[in-house]
This record gives sequence, structure tokens and C-alpha cells, in this order.
Amino acid sequence: MKKLYILLVAMVAISPVYAQQADSVKKQRQLQAYRQRLGLPDDKAKKVDAAHEQYKAALKAVTDNPNLSDEEKRKAATKLMAEKNNKLAALLTAVQLDAVVPTSERERRNLKSKKELIVTRKDSLQLQEQMSKALVIPKEKARQVMFVQLGYKEQTKRLLADSSLTEPVKRTRLNQLIRARNQKLNQLLLPVQVSKLVPTAEQKL
Repeated sequence: MKKLYILLVAMVAISPVYAQQADSVKKQRQLQAYRQRLGLPDDKAKKVDAAHEQYKAALKAVTDNPNLSDEEKRKAATKLMAEKNNKLAALLTAVQLDAVVPTSERERRNLKSKKELIVTRKDSLQLQEQMSKALVIPKEKARQVMFVQLGYKEQTKRLLADSSLTEPVKRTRLNQLIRARNQKLNQLLLPVQVSKLVPTAEQKL
């Protein structure tokens, strides 16, 4: 009986440790999903994850609040949703955003019109299909490659439009973006496939 008691006490003591380890594993898997699915660097994947976690915590606080009416909860939830989506919009391209925002939220987010969202979704699917055929790769991998390319183009566009930077600084940072993109593509594709996407001059950087 005494041994059983000691065993039960030990199990209670280590349960929080296992719970923390499980949460840590779950978090790492989620970050990995953002990196692979959206082609995001680690720091940006963490920011996307943080935006989702903050939204979940705030939403739970609203739904658990007994002092709010159903209508007040609905309005508060809609506001939280818009805030989350605007945070994500500042971090992601339109195509990436379309991949992480649930369908039920797309019509309610104050970011693009419904028509523009449909066009974005259609264009992304067409580009994914084209990459899958051109590179002879599965559609899921083509999706990852597409996000890497689109992310690079968006970052390059912002860099070149930044008037606060000198030309030498822009060139240095552009080369860094090119190398980062190439590294991601090399993790996903064979050299011969990468050569079809990356200009020869950029392959040597």
C-alpha cells in the first residue's frame, strides 16, 4: 500500500513536466509547419504563431466572461479576429495569408474584397499547378516552393522601395535575401530543379 502511495505521488509530481514537454513538442511542430508550408524564416514563423496564440487567449477570455451578453461576445470576437488578421497581414504575403486564415474568416476580414480574395486564391492554385508540372514535383512541395518564391519577391519589393537605405546597403541585403531563398529552395529541390527557378547569376551567390 505504501509503495502504491509513493508511486501515485511520483506520478502527480512528474505530470506537469510531461505536460510541459508535450506543449513544447506541439509548439515546435506548429513552427515547423509555418516554416515549411509558408516558406517563412524562423523569426517570422514565431511572430505568426504568437499572433494566433494571443488571439486564442483573448478569445477564450471573452467567451468565458459571464458578464458579457452573447451579442457583446460576438462583437468582441469579431474585433479580435480583425486584429489578428491585420497582424498577420503585416507579416505575410496575400497568398500566405490566404493559406493561414480559415475560410470562415476570409469574408469578414477587412483586408481585401471578396472578389480580390477569390482571384488571389485562384492565381495561387494555378501557380502551384504550373510549378508542380514544370518541376515534376508533388503539389504539396510545389506549394512550399511557391511560398518561398513569393516571400522572396515581397521582401525584395519592400527592400527596393525603402528610401531610407543607401544603394550599397540595398545590394548587400538583396544578396542576403537571394542566399536565404536559394538555401530554402535547395532544401526542397534537386540542383537541376533549382536551376529552372533561379537565374544563373544568382545561383553563385
